[in-house]
Amino acid sequence: MQIVPIVEQYIDTPVKDVSYKEVSLIDIVYEYKYTATKESKNIIYSIKRAPETAWEGKFSASTTSPEILKFAPKRTPADTLKALLER
Repeated sequence: MQIVPIVEQYIDTPVKDVSYKEVSLIDIVYEYKYTATKESKNIIYSIKRAPETAWEGKFSASTTSPEILKFAPKRTPADTLKALLER
């Protein structure tokens, strides 16, 4: 099950206008946390580009390899969402 139907089921409302490649939070974090510290904007903003490799399907490691599955969480996305919302 994908995350949108899980959220819709939990909140009992249809979800509209989903954005999966949203990284604008990095701009906000930079503005409020790092601007005054004179940290390198290029280094901070490299975080925005980091997921592009995954989005383009260029990862070389399989997420279903035995090594990865050994360390994978045992709970489902629905279990995780429920736990986060109950805090």
